[in-house]
Amino acid sequence: MKWSKMIKASLVLNVALCLSLLFFATETLAADNSGSWRPTYDLIMRWLNFVVLVFLLVKFGKNPLMNMLRQRKEELQKEIQMAEEQRKNAEAKANEVRQQLDESVARLEEIKQRIVKRGESRKKEIIQEAQAESKILLIEAKRRIDTQILSTKKMFQAEMIDEAMKTVFEKLPQHITQADNQKFLDQYLTQVSSD
Repeated sequence: MKWSKMIKASLVLNVALCLSLLFFATETLAADNSGSWRPTYDLIMRWLNFVVLVFLLVKFGKNPLMNMLRQRKEELQKEIQMAEEQRKNAEAKANEVRQQLDESVARLEEIKQRIVKRGESRKKEIIQEAQAESKILLIEAKRRIDTQILSTKKMFQAEMIDEAMKTVFEKLPQHITQADNQKFLDQYLTQVSSD
């Protein structure tokens, strides 16, 4: 691993040096008063340098470059696998949450039905209690009415007796004679003496 990094570094340095010589130092290497062979020689040398550079890149840079690309490919595959696993985990969790949600909805519906049943049974109980209480109230009201009627009858009878006595005391003295008084007195005396 250390050798591949060193080779990569030297390869990059050589490429940078060759490219800089190839593009920036063309006119400085040639003489000003040279003949016609010098530009041709420079052109050939440039191409020769380029070929050497390509050869060196292919010879020494191919394996490190391929290794680097393979490593990057493996890293990307691992990242893709990790992302795929995370996606599968997320889907599994989402399915689990959906299942829990469905279960909670079913549980909620069951609780709702139980509450409705309890409410209906409580409603029936309340109605039965109200009916029993109304029967009790009706019986109590009838008893009170009967007591009131009886009381009213007694009061009416007492008033009737009082009225009758009043009428008797007003009219009786006019119809009773001295003989009737004597007869009442005799009856009273016989009763008293027999006791």
